[in-house]
Amino acid sequence: MPCTTGRQLAAYRIRFRGWTICSGVVLVLLFVGARICGSNILSTPSQPATGQLTVGQQAPDFTTSDLHEHMHTFEAYRGHPLVLNFWATWCEPCRKEMPLLQALYETYHTTGLILLAVSQDTSDRTDAIRSYVDASGFTFPVLLDPQGSIATSYNVHLLPSTVFVNAQGMVTAKHHGPMVQTQIEQYLTTLLSR
Repeated sequence: MPCTTGRQLAAYRIRFRGWTICSGVVLVLLFVGARICGSNILSTPSQPATGQLTVGQQAPDFTTSDLHEHMHTFEAYRGHPLVLNFWATWCEPCRKEMPLLQALYETYHTTGLILLAVSQDTSDRTDAIRSYVDASGFTFPVLLDPQGSIATSYNVHLLPSTVFVNAQGMVTAKHHGPMVQTQIEQYLTTLLSR
């Protein structure tokens, strides 16, 4: 067994101290990052989750209105592939993702694909949602979910989140966090091939 010299022992101590400081800095950064990014964590009324919605399960039904006070139900879209995007105006990653959703809508809405953006803003923010959507030129339907009931039934706790549902009403994919174009295309390939 090799012996450790005094010089080697001192070097180990310095490395250990450096590692301890680095790990402390990493923990602080993770804590601060969680506090900053925590605004993207969806807070919903205290309703118990009914279990995780997984790929292959039937998507839950919902009824809600849009920005123009038209009613929308899940059942009305049965027979069409459906993309549900959960977002909010105060969520910066959501805002960055929205142009990709608009491009998706423009490309596929004539083929029968339905895109619904489900806003998690509170009921007092309807005018802000409308202003944001109009100023951005988004033309896909924006549904209102001010109490978070749809998000709760779809087990959405992080914004943005997107759920892909096939024409038979089965979940084909779920994505938590903002998507990039290649991810959208992969999810659509799975969605539209079934």
